[in-house]
Amino acid sequence: MATLCSGLCSKPVFILLPPLPQDKPLLYAARRGDYTTVVTLLRCGADTEAKTADLGLRPLHVAAAGGHVGVVQALVQSRAKLEARDGCGAHPLHYAAQCGSVNVIRTLLAAGARVDCTNASGDTPAHWATRYGMAAAAVALVQAGAPMEARNKEGKTPLDVAAPEVRWAMLCVHP
Repeated sequence: MATLCSGLCSKPVFILLPPLPQDKPLLYAARRGDYTTVVTLLRCGADTEAKTADLGLRPLHVAAAGGHVGVVQALVQSRAKLEARDGCGAHPLHYAAQCGSVNVIRTLLAAGARVDCTNASGDTPAHWATRYGMAAAAVALVQAGAPMEARNKEGKTPLDVAAPEVRWAMLCVHP
């Protein structure tokens, strides 16, 4: 399938994508980390808030989950919502923490994402980083002011849910 995008220059631009609904090419490009296609689609007015049918993920969620810092920067510059929630209430920062992308975490925080945001279970991004063994991401969140005493709906703090290899790193930066 070819999507026609005009208005960028004097010639139309064709973007080759696999069959997807017409309103979802930005999601696909963001998931793949295809910076050039994302920028082209954004210039053509692509919807930064288009959602996946299954989990309600937006382009910023999938780019953050993939650790695609350039795509995240492009989406942020196009005013994608930093506090957008997926179907479970998770923010893009949760996904950056889960995948361990310190650069994406820093990009989102510098753009104004809240380090203490929570999902429907009360988990903060620090909960996700520690749970999934992402020590560098957890440290970056703590250094940015993540509340390590925050309790989720099960009453657990990020240290309570931390993988063993992360617990030591966390204790070094947050005794």
